[in-house]
Amino acid sequence: MGFWQALGKMAQGKPVFETPTEPNTQDSTNQTAPPVSQDPNKTPVDGNGRKIIPAIRIEHCKTYRNGPRIDVRAWVTNASDAEIEIEKIEVMGDNVDVDRRLRPQQSHEVVLYKGPAPTNDYEHKANVHYKLVSSGDYFRADYRIEYNQESDGTYSVETLHPENYGVKDV
Repeated sequence: MGFWQALGKMAQGKPVFETPTEPNTQDSTNQTAPPVSQDPNKTPVDGNGRKIIPAIRIEHCKTYRNGPRIDVRAWVTNASDAEIEIEKIEVMGDNVDVDRRLRPQQSHEVVLYKGPAPTNDYEHKANVHYKLVSSGDYFRADYRIEYNQESDGTYSVETLHPENYGVKDV
């Protein structure tokens, strides 16, 4: 369509760009998406071709005191339909290598932190680094640490809350 034809349609109050109604005309809205193949070495995708990001949960967080030191443990659950491997967990500036595979819906208790009891509640970030076993894609789930102040002035970890923005594909 030329410029003058478009201008003429605008002057008449008609739509300038119309969707063709002929059955043989190719239209992107009439095309069906090609079937998605599920190659075991590729990241799984949904029916629309969007990448599926496996989800995890951290539950039943407990802090165990041993004098001036604490151990923080929690259950990590694979909440997805694919096998994942928990690589490492960062809590209160400390990295713990986990290297634990979890099948879909499987849980495992892990040590999140082992060290001196914190004397402040400034460190609020925790990260879980994991990968999708089938494709090797890496992900990071971010959490916010909630503390309890103890009677001796130190802090214990109460729970970890997932951040609102979800899991990062790294």
